Amino acid sequence: MKFGGICGAGLAMVAALLAAGCEQQQQDPGAESDPAPPTSTSASPSSAMSPAPPTPATSFEPAPRQFDHAAMQDAVHQILTEYHQVENLGTVICPPRKPVEEGVKFSCTATIDGEQKKVPITVTSDDGDYRVGAPR
Repeated sequence: MKFGGICGAGLAMVAALLAAGCEQQQQDPGAESDPAPPTSTSASPSSAMSPAPPTPATSFEPAPRQFDHAAMQDAVHQILTEYHQVENLGTVICPPRKPVEEGVKFSCTATIDGEQKKVPITVTSDDGDYRVGAPR
């Protein structure tokens, strides 16, 4: 048996995929050199695979900055104790994922004398400065 072109390369995957086409390209020693056109088509290896998912668009905008709520809790506790002179102050809990953006307002919760009070927080600059109000 004599194979022409890529069929003689011995690549198992290529040979398996192109077997039908190669058999038609076999030449009889007495036949003319024009091979008959293939009568069937074979699937390429990539057609059996799922198409690759589209590449997501890359955004060059920085992610919005957020306060570290654990660090803020410590700072608010210190401000309430030293500046507002709150006595019998227990835990302070501030909400996570608050943006560092001037004008944003939210509340932390402070336990004072065993009672929960709201502590207003107002962000005063895009640099992360904020004002801690008196507990209510």
